[in-house]
Order: sequence, then C-alpha cells, then structure tokens
Amino acid sequence: MKVGNIAVAVAVVVASASAGYRLKATTAANPVVRQQFVRAIDPSSDFDLEIPHLPPPTGWTDFGYDDSEWCQADNNGGPGDSAGIPGSLQIWSADCIKIPRCAFRRSFSANEGDTVSITLFVAMDHALYFNGQFVGQDNSGSIPCCPVTYDLSALVQDGANEIAIEGTAPQSVCGRLAARVDGPFDSIFSDSSWKTHPLQGRLTVEGSRWVVFNVPGITKSSQVTTQWTRIDPVPCWSLFDELRNARDLRLQNMETVVRQNQVLLRVANEVDGIHYAQIPAGTYRLIVDTIQP
Repeated sequence: MKVGNIAVAVAVVVASASAGYRLKATTAANPVVRQQFVRAIDPSSDFDLEIPHLPPPTGWTDFGYDDSEWCQADNNGGPGDSAGIPGSLQIWSADCIKIPRCAFRRSFSANEGDTVSITLFVAMDHALYFNGQFVGQDNSGSIPCCPVTYDLSALVQDGANEIAIEGTAPQSVCGRLAARVDGPFDSIFSDSSWKTHPLQGRLTVEGSRWVVFNVPGITKSSQVTTQWTRIDPVPCWSLFDELRNARDLRLQNMETVVRQNQVLLRVANEVDGIHYAQIPAGTYRLIVDTIQP
C-alpha cells in the first residue's frame, strides 16, 4: 500500500495562533474554525486505509451466539406491505439487492411451557432455528404465496430464547423477511431491532480504499461542514480555447467520513476483486469548518 503525504495548506487562527481560522467575530457565541488541507491523490495507488472483507459468521444459529457486532436490520417496507403479517415490517440487510443470503437473529424472554409460535414470510427461501435447534425450512426456490407458521412451544425455555433465520432472495430482487412471534406476551414483530448479517454478497465498504486527512479537534459528533475542490485543471480541456486553464468544480458523490481528529475520503471501491476509482487523479483541497461549542 502506498501512503501519500498529507500537506497542510492553511491552518491559522486569527485570535490565538492555534490551528484553524475564525470565520465569525471573536464575540460570537459559537465561532467557526476553518482548516484547509491540500493533497495530490491518485486512486490507483495512493490510499491510507483499506477496509477488509468481513469473515462469514460461524455458529450463528447456536444458542448464546454473540451477535453484538451485527448490524440492525434495514426496513424495506411499512406495516401495510408485509406479505400478510399485519404489524410487521419487511426487513433485510443493507444493499438488499446485492445480498441474496442474509442471517437474522432476535431474542425474547419466555417461560418453559409457554405456547409460542412464529409466522414467517421470506422471499424467497428460509431456514428457521430456535434456541440452537433446527425447526423447519422452505427451499422450494419460488416466492411463497402465503406466510407459514411454526410451533416453537416444545423448545421454549425459561429466560432468554433466541430465533435465528437464514433468508434467501431471488437474484436482482431486494430480499424481504416479515415475521411475528406470538405467545403469552405482546407480539414481537420484525423491525429494525432485529440483528442481521450478510451470508452471501458484499457490504459496500468491504475492500474500499480511503485517504485520511488529520484534522485536529474534531469528533464524529462535531458540527462539521466539509468542502472538496479539485485544484488542477482537467488536461483535455486545453484542447478548447474557451476552457484552457479552467477547472471543473463538480465534485458530487465525494463520500466523506468524519471520525476522531480525522476526515476520510473514499477513493476506490472493490467489485469482484477489482478496484475502481471513485474520483479522478488530481490535486484536491479539503476545507473543514467546525462550529466550536
């Protein structure tokens, strides 16, 4: 990995000579500090950070599996769209079209001897586990017409009980799971509180490459505005007298992430092992305006 050097172009505070430039009067209740950075970036070779691929989870259907690092499910439809299970939301993982197989988990409290059932609608196939035991599946490979209900009563235990579901979606179609758990308690519906993890397909950030700008004094919760400007002119424009020595300021889709004392810019994405540049090579100026508390 080639790591480029980060050059600070402007970082001056008018009042105190510490990092930043006050855009408002010093008497303002919430002054703004401006910091500027300039860097030449070639996405094909110049990056500071590459996001690794997530390993597939092992033992995720077991009782007691730690899913604390899993993401919360994304809602893909309202209660009226949930395939005949009123009150439930259609859920899946992020980038549902690109993730044809997805794992889901949900825990709840019950007492041994309780009558408990779960009603599912999954487009297209599913396999259901409860407290680490296989309960049932549908692997017909066709979108179901109706929800299916499973009786979980024989496997209910005192205290924590855990549902694990593997869902499979058709190719090029957004995956959908709707569910309702019924028992001597308020019904539990599928929603964003369920945990999810992709089993097949990729998260958009996996394999992505980023350049990192060290920006003192900011956190992920800071009130921050970032501006990107490409400094150097577009080479081919020199063929036209009207545009010679001009530069293109259109910098939409510059994906930027803020974390402690740093701003990250995504420069490349990976698709099937190939990295594709997200921005053209050139020299860029980053302007960071931070509202001080």
